[in-house]
Amino acid sequence: MIILICMRSFAVMNEFIGRQVELSRLESLYASPNGIDRTCAIYGRRRIGKSALIEKFCEGKRAVYVPCVYDSDIRNAALLCGAMRPYREGLPDSARFSDALDALWDVCREAKTVVVFDEYPYLAQSMRGASSEMQRFIDQCIFKTDSFLILCGSSIKIMRSELEDYSRPLYGRVMNRIEVGPISLKESKLYHPGMSDIDVMKTYLTVGGIPLYHRLMNGKSYRDSMMRCFLGRDGVLAEEAPAIISRELSPASTHMDILSVMAGGATSVKEIAEKAGITQSLCSKYIKNLCFIGIAERVNPMANSPAAPVYKIRDSLTRFYFELIDCRKGMFATESKSIAFNRLAHDLDSFFGIEFEKTCVEYVKRNYACMNVGSWWGWDGKEVSEIDLVAKITDGRTESMLVGECKFWQKKVVGEGVFRTLKRRAELVKGLFNVRYVLFSASEFDEGLEYLEQNGDVTLVGLEDLLGDSTAKNPHR
Repeated sequence: MIILICMRSFAVMNEFIGRQVELSRLESLYASPNGIDRTCAIYGRRRIGKSALIEKFCEGKRAVYVPCVYDSDIRNAALLCGAMRPYREGLPDSARFSDALDALWDVCREAKTVVVFDEYPYLAQSMRGASSEMQRFIDQCIFKTDSFLILCGSSIKIMRSELEDYSRPLYGRVMNRIEVGPISLKESKLYHPGMSDIDVMKTYLTVGGIPLYHRLMNGKSYRDSMMRCFLGRDGVLAEEAPAIISRELSPASTHMDILSVMAGGATSVKEIAEKAGITQSLCSKYIKNLCFIGIAERVNPMANSPAAPVYKIRDSLTRFYFELIDCRKGMFATESKSIAFNRLAHDLDSFFGIEFEKTCVEYVKRNYACMNVGSWWGWDGKEVSEIDLVAKITDGRTESMLVGECKFWQKKVVGEGVFRTLKRRAELVKGLFNVRYVLFSASEFDEGLEYLEQNGDVTLVGLEDLLGDSTAKNPHR
């Protein structure tokens, strides 16, 4: 039996999808006879599906689920008492948290129980001594019974501080960690059984691998989903990106100014600081905050490129909002959704192109043993020349360099000219060896390229390969 109070999960709306690796890990820990395996921390950004994962794991198990709140000792104690009532009669409506935790000891001693404190950072921040009480509970109850404790949280910074700081009470008590990350493109397709492959790809490029967003973007087409979720006054995802920044970072306005400037093309700390109207030292600090929670990233050029590292928006939905939605909000509010989408469509291809490169990198990481992967850019004597994907790979015996071009062309066929351009740019890169060429495309390849693939000159990766509908074309498999 599982008690779920205020569960922020959408798994009840649809069949649970994916997360088999995480579920397997939890089941393995749950079945382990070792005391050190009876605790686990689960963390990841908001909306990523942590609660849904825990709910699925708890199915059929005796479980107590406590949704912690940023409130008083009494409020969190009441939530804990409410979660225990199926196993304990006569619990008071109000009690101290320490007293409620003592009652939980008895529940755990009676039979093997999964205990979940969801959003544990709320409890740790709002209640003085919460982590000391939790340390006592782990030492005296969890380590001495068959029960299993999960501490879950969206604030990665606070979770790591509570668990990894030597001075904190929980140091050394929760050694098992599961960081819940985005779902893959292949998994995201399962949320859209009625969509075409190209519309599934567009949806993934727009909202990334966040399960909740895919549940919401469940229209028959990308256009339908976009009009319902992003356009008009009732778009459920229209303000999601700034809402996340407001919850996670302070001051939110300055962080959003930085993202707006980055969306406009600024990539260096100096340029971003100047356009955002702040000092470089402050700008550097705020960019690190954005990188820490996965919204932005520092991009280093590959293969001895003389170019300097740059900063870019990493999160798909955030980039989509600041590049395409934020600057048009006033216009979108007064137009019909159909007209608004048609206006937006003119700039979507450029947006898709950059996000498509990220998806191709994901494909390479999944299907090759990568030692390093990224992109290359440098001066060719006339202008900056770029290579979308450069990866150092190995088959366990031999190392090679994978050099790739990524084309999100929806109607235009990718031909031999793209391959020739890629080879010409690769000649500018110093230190390449055992070069393997790969072309990624959302559209078709022409017959000439297919002939070159048969000869072993190039590997072609199409939409079906990326979506997982055909065998990955990995020469090392």
